[in-house]
Parts: sequence; C-alpha cells; structure tokens
Amino acid sequence: MQRAKSTENSSEESKILKNSENIFYTLNKLIDTAIELGILHIKGIEADGTDVLEADDRLKSGMDFTFSDDEDSKKTLTIDAAYNVMLFPGLSLKSLIELTQFLEIRKFDTAISFEITKKSSMRGFDFGLSEHDIIKILEKRCIHKLPQNLLISIEDWKNSYSSALVYKGYVLKVSGEKIALSEKNPVLAPHILEILAPGVFLLDVSSDNDLKKLLEDCGTDSIGKIKSTDKKVIPADFPIFHADFESNNCDTNEENFEYLTSDEERKKHFDNLRNKLDSMNLSQEERECLLFRINRKIVLDESQLKVESVKFAKLEASGMDFAGKVHIIEQAILDKTEIEITFMTSENPLGFVVTGIPIFTEKLEDDVKVSMKINGQSIMQTYSISQASKVRRIYGTAFRQP
Repeated sequence: MQRAKSTENSSEESKILKNSENIFYTLNKLIDTAIELGILHIKGIEADGTDVLEADDRLKSGMDFTFSDDEDSKKTLTIDAAYNVMLFPGLSLKSLIELTQFLEIRKFDTAISFEITKKSSMRGFDFGLSEHDIIKILEKRCIHKLPQNLLISIEDWKNSYSSALVYKGYVLKVSGEKIALSEKNPVLAPHILEILAPGVFLLDVSSDNDLKKLLEDCGTDSIGKIKSTDKKVIPADFPIFHADFESNNCDTNEENFEYLTSDEERKKHFDNLRNKLDSMNLSQEERECLLFRINRKIVLDESQLKVESVKFAKLEASGMDFAGKVHIIEQAILDKTEIEITFMTSENPLGFVVTGIPIFTEKLEDDVKVSMKINGQSIMQTYSISQASKVRRIYGTAFRQP
C-alpha cells in the first residue's frame, strides 16, 4: 500500500485531489486506528522502509480478547460528590466500553472527564445492567470509596426506572391450561423476551408473517386476526348550512336568490353553539380552540363539537423555551390571532404585558424580533422574543361574527 501510494501521488489526478478525498489517506487512518487499538501491530520493516503489519494473535484465534488479572483490576478513575468522573489512562478497550454504557462523556483528553446522570444510568439499565452491576463496576475501577450520595442516587434511579415500563412489540396471551406448555415449548420459549404476566409473553418477532410462522411451527393455527391498537375516528358529517333558492325558480342570478336565514337567525345559531360549548366539561385550551373554530365558521353544528376531532396547538411558552415562544408567534401570524407577551424588568419585577396581533418576525444572529400591532394603538411596535418571560396565544374575539 505504501508503494502504491507513492506511485499514485505522482499522477496528475492525485495532485488535484485533496488528501481527504484520496483513498490511501482513508486507508492509512484506518490502519493507524487498528494499530492504536491493538488489532494490528508492526511486525518488522522491509529493506525499503515499508512497515510489515500483522494481525494480533488474539484476533487470529477468534477475537477472544482476554486480559490478565493485573490489567483487568486497574483502578484508574475518581468520582467526586457531584458525580463527576475523571478517568486516567491505563484501561483496556473492553473495560472502557463497559464504563461508557452508563457514563456521559464531557471532555476527551489524556484524562477523560465523564459524568454519572440519571439519563446515563437509564441507558445502562437499558443495556441490561442492574444497579448492583453499575456499583460493582465503579467500585472495581475507583481509586477511593464511592460517595454515599451516589450509591443512594443509583438506587433511586433504578426504582424510578422500574416503576413504569413501556413495551413495544408482539404480545402473545394464552389461556390458563396452555401457560406451562407455552413456557416449555422448545420452539416458542427461545422467542419469549419477557413474561409480562401469567400467560402473557412479549415475543421477539418483528412482523405479522414471522409471528404466524412461529405459531404454526408451535402447532397453533387458530390465532385469528392480530389485535392492534389502531383506532378509527369517524368524523361528523359536514352539515349543510348555506343559502338555498326556491325550487320553482331556476334562475340562479344573485339578485333572484332568496336566503332562508336572516342575520338575526345566524347570530342566534352561533350564540347557541357558544352556549353549548360553555356547558361542556373541557379544559381552557380545548375550550379556546373550539371557540376559535366557531368564530371562524369552521364548526357549524353541535355534532362538530368533538374534542378528538381537533388537533390542539401549543398556546403558551415561558422561561427558557425560546423555540416554543417563536413557534407560538409564527403560528399566530399565520392565523392572524392575538398574542400576549409578558416582560420582566428590574424596574418592574411584577412584569408588564403587551397584547396585539403579530405581523412579522425578523431573525437576528442571537435573537428573533417580532413586529406587532398593539391593541388600542395605530402604530406597530417591535419586541425582542429572547427578553420575553412568557408568550401566550389568545383565541380572542377578533374574528367573532354574527
């Protein structure tokens, strides 16, 4: 490869290519990494200076990388009371991989800085480690005794992890007399990931066809249709609510239309819809969304006042949720609805509120500004979203019509 590289570098094509685009650059990096990890080592040097590489003996014998007791028992890490872990050089790759299952890396240098967090411990539990496994690994590598508060936290994280479990996959439920036979079935047993309850098994199959074939191999051919969680929502029929014309009059010119509902009747109809909405047991968010649709004449009949038929949008964002604030304002611009922005200042710790309809936003390098028409004023004002403590979308009466 070194000889080929020297020949390749002399060609005109290779002079045009950058090092990162040269195949030999990539191969050299791979080989350097393999040498660093101990997969390859330099056996010797030829007369022309070319390195002679050879696979590690352990690689030749089937990847059985075992380590001496002395190497496997090295203590190279320290842990402080804030769960910060400092790892010093000396551990094998196998031991490093074992640690990274439940440690969160913070800084990589000669000494590697990690942190033990609830999230990283959850990842370790997902890998199948118990709280005792994690503590045992840390005690084996730590120079000093583990902090007591860390031991308590790991126990608490495990309890929290085990308090609620979510499964995704195929679940087989069998009747009482078949439970023991299913657990001992030589075909089915290897595919049972976990027994969720007596007679309820979580299987490792990935498709309907695989499940049917597995059950057929077990001698079960009468499972029927596979039950799923899919739900069909039947929407309400869109009601007819428009002007009509007399059946004996075929002239469709606008001046000949006779509207069957007056302004007063339409106002009374939509007032009744609002009264019906007020009598329903809904949250504030659900009520405002449905009221908005009544005012926009999207909901025309009581049968359409269904919570499940409405996709509710986020109405409020506060604190550090900058993206949420921007999203609410941009959605309000599209729908032409009002927003309410709260600002906190040192002069006014209780905060002051501005209300109006946003017109457009301007994205800056480290901020987003919104220009809005303030209620009761004829001019537009511009505000910084990053300085806002809270942004709330209002489904008000701006579009309320009779």
